[in-house]
Amino acid sequence: TVGLAMPIIANAECVTIVSSNSTDHPAGSDELQRHLDSRGIHSAIPRFEARGPVVGDLLLAESSSADADMLVMGACHESYERESILGGNSQVVVAEADLPVVLVH
Repeated sequence: TVGLAMPIIANAECVTIVSSNSTDHPAGSDELQRHLDSRGIHSAIPRFEARGPVVGDLLLAESSSADADMLVMGACHESYERESILGGNSQVVVAEADLPVVLVH
């Protein structure tokens, strides 16, 4: 996602990495911040508490709190059954966003 969106990210006045840190992933928000720093791109990481399996509405709320002009996010596909019952983050963001969203799958 970051690699494909780098032309947008590199030209941003301000970059905010929205993170819940709810998963232990080798490419987490701190690593992303170091990656951006190595390219001269300053960023901030406001962290939020993930509540429930779908946090799309929280991503939008955090984006609004950061006065974001755009949201760049990975569009990971959940199982069909899970998305049919609970929805997914991408689905919630696309349905409810009031700012431009770049989805990378």
